[in-house]
Amino acid sequence: MYFQIYLVLFPLLITYTSTMFNLSKLIYAVMVICITLCAGPSSAQNSEMASGKNQSDKDLQEVNSKFRYQGHPINPKIINAFLPWMSDSRPNISAIDLAAATGTNQYYLNPEDTGTSANLGFPGEMGKGSCSYEYLGKTENNIHVVRVMTNGGGSGYFNSILFFSFKIGKSFDAHGERQKQLLMILESFYMEGDRTTAKVSISKNKVRIDKPASMTKAVELEF
Repeated sequence: MYFQIYLVLFPLLITYTSTMFNLSKLIYAVMVICITLCAGPSSAQNSEMASGKNQSDKDLQEVNSKFRYQGHPINPKIINAFLPWMSDSRPNISAIDLAAATGTNQYYLNPEDTGTSANLGFPGEMGKGSCSYEYLGKTENNIHVVRVMTNGGGSGYFNSILFFSFKIGKSFDAHGERQKQLLMILESFYMEGDRTTAKVSISKNKVRIDKPASMTKAVELEF
């Protein structure tokens, strides 16, 4: 009798054991897939991401401490892009990715490096024009003050005072991958006028612009 029971149960036991074994393999495979998917970027990817972050941090530190990008003066043509037309009272460009713009065809031509200023000649609307800037300093919270001098090819030489800040940004490239930006942000703008230069003084986080020809009184900005 016991032998007959054994003959009945043995195939069932074999089938159960085989099923449990296959189930175990299935569970193991699912666990491996989950661990792989949840593990995140590889060490090489992490190293590449860390390297990119370190470079962005170095670039940000350099522009905030020296108003230079990767050892070179910021191209005046990039700064000139922030200026509005003479017929407009307010700039319509508020930020440019300095990392993306530097070295491009749009902002090509190497400026003349004179330490605290940079000069650049480029074709203007009426022929040969020019754009140059003088770096005046920065506030304690890293607002950079720059005097820009432009000539469109005519007899006028117009001065403006621009205020910039910098920060790290992020965007997507054409492949959907994240990429770092070094955003140059226009915080404020004042037109001084044709061959008019106002006295600018910086104290902590305040900037004072003494009465230029285009203003009726002195202006004090706190950033």
